[in-house]
Amino acid sequence: MTSEPGSSTAAPQPPRPRALSWFCVLCWAALALAALPILGQFDVLVSAAPARLISGLGVLALAAAALWGYWSLRRWGLWLSLLILAVRVVVGTTGVLTLRLTDLAWPAVLVSVGLVYFGRLR
Repeated sequence: MTSEPGSSTAAPQPPRPRALSWFCVLCWAALALAALPILGQFDVLVSAAPARLISGLGVLALAAAALWGYWSLRRWGLWLSLLILAVRVVVGTTGVLTLRLTDLAWPAVLVSVGLVYFGRLR
């Protein structure tokens, strides 16, 4: 049995987990909703609290990158989620910001989902 040049003989990939796909879609929607207050007060934050604006946009960018990693079934999405969780813990324990359980809940859910699908991530 010969194969044609340029044809792929690799085994087909299993389909994307539906639960992970729905999770990513819900997270994208939540991320958009989280960005609305920041973008709605952009002028005020630029003049009054530029550090808060930069940190808020930075966290949103990291979360978007982590979600893109999950959507692409890449392990670096999990590592970014762990980074987000670690940064929130460090910032909260050093007293820069108040550490609340709700601040840790969403990154913890992201990490948990990544660990559940760790075998499927490349």
